[in-house]
Amino acid sequence: MFEVRIRLDARHIIEHAIANHEGPKAGLMIHRQGPACDVSRAQDGSSHWKVERPHPWAIQVGSYESIPDDDENIVFVDGVRIWLPLMPRPGELGVMVLVREGALHVEAITSNC
Repeated sequence: MFEVRIRLDARHIIEHAIANHEGPKAGLMIHRQGPACDVSRAQDGSSHWKVERPHPWAIQVGSYESIPDDDENIVFVDGVRIWLPLMPRPGELGVMVLVREGALHVEAITSNC
């Protein structure tokens, strides 16, 4: 089963963000980020690709009122409503929400510890 863990410092930031968020059913969305690509043409007609590969996970606070609490992609962790619009990949254990440089950050869980 895909697990979501929240470190204490992250939980404080999350609780503050949810308390200040306007809209019903405020919570978190944790999702994957894929590469972003852009192509342009040089004067000689050749293609120039720009590929950015962001961190594989993203997190945001929002109001997800259209998703019912009993949806299979909704989990509650320490009272925080989390929407996981993803299909776990083979061998994935879950994610850890933590704080890096003062902002929420998501890392893959690599062991059951």
